[in-house]
Amino acid sequence: MKFHPKGTQQAPAAKTFPSISPEYMTYITALFPIPALTVVPPAPNSS
Repeated sequence: MKFHPKGTQQAPAAKTFPSISPEYMTYITALFPIPALTVVPPAPNSS
């Protein structure tokens, strides 16, 4: 995963979202007892 200068505003989400791995899903699910997709999308950044 390379850093894209264009996506500086939402770099963390932009780098992770397109390539969500099972490990990442498990990591998020372990931290939050809610569907991982609820916390992954960069919607809060847009608002």
